[in-house]
Amino acid sequence: MSSFYVDASIKETQSQKAPFASKFSIKEVFSEIIFHDEKMYALLEAVEKIAPSSGPVLILGETGTGKELVARAIHAHSGRAGKKMIPINCSAIPENILEAELFGYEKGAFTGADTKKLGILDSLHGGTLFLDEIADMPFNLQAKLLRVLQEKKYMPLGSRVEKEMDVRFVAATNKSLEEEVKMGRFRADLYYRLNVFPLYVPSLRERKKDILLLLNFFLKLFQEKNKVQLEIKEEVKEFFFRYSWPGNVRELSNLVERVCLLKGEGLISEEDLPEEIKKEMTSTKKQKNSFNIEESYLYKEKEFPREGFELDSHLEEISHFYMKEALKITGNNKKEAAKLLGLNRTTLMERIKKKTEQNKW
Repeated sequence: MSSFYVDASIKETQSQKAPFASKFSIKEVFSEIIFHDEKMYALLEAVEKIAPSSGPVLILGETGTGKELVARAIHAHSGRAGKKMIPINCSAIPENILEAELFGYEKGAFTGADTKKLGILDSLHGGTLFLDEIADMPFNLQAKLLRVLQEKKYMPLGSRVEKEMDVRFVAATNKSLEEEVKMGRFRADLYYRLNVFPLYVPSLRERKKDILLLLNFFLKLFQEKNKVQLEIKEEVKEFFFRYSWPGNVRELSNLVERVCLLKGEGLISEEDLPEEIKKEMTSTKKQKNSFNIEESYLYKEKEFPREGFELDSHLEEISHFYMKEALKITGNNKKEAAKLLGLNRTTLMERIKKKTEQNKW
């Protein structure tokens, strides 16, 4: 089970909830998920809407974003919550074993099949099957899965009798299935059959508002788990905020746990961070320091315009552009945006207020 945000699974409920009325109600419904970013609000609003359906769901997103957690949220907020949800990693199980696990087999179906065995679809009636890394499912098995999705029937290995099933399929992948289809590695018909309700889980880079929120959550979690007492320097939090997090929430969780174990107690400083974070921060600072205003898209002319221009107006335009860019990069975090701009937070707030009053923001 995924535990990117919490140690416990999402509480199961058989009641069908009304559509969201506000952001506050989203927080209540998905109280076990740590989030504040607008993109996560939108994702979970979509989850709430499609959960009561029995249609297939395709969850897309980078490695470590929490796709299984989203799948569990779908199951927990559906009418199937009282039944089981079973996750299967399609890339981790050989084709013949995966087929046998899914459909079961009769005695004598193949060498070593000494007894009859029921498959996952037998034991999961009324529940949810989560097919993780669906892009890596063997091509031959994809055809059999397509038939199951279309007919709601399957046939155990070695049997000539079809069985009916009532299972909801939720699939996930960190690959582009459209590209896999073009390359001939994934069946187009299965892709379109799975793509009834597509959901995209944003990367941590796309939900920067949640980085420090998750950092504080994991820090508290692993301190309690490992019986240690730690604090983190404010300037070090900037490293967490600026880092690109290619491994997303999973990488953040693993990093915090590692620091808690190795540091043990005291104040977490820059020296306690992995080299990849420090290297990326150093590279970013070098780029920032070497930035040439003439290369910005606002500076259109290479030579001084012969007709002249209003310098104050031009500088105001540049200032306005970079304030907006800083706020965009930091997810509208004014304190962090001010740091990027080399300003005090109050100075930035005053400039924004002035622009707003002039209807120029």
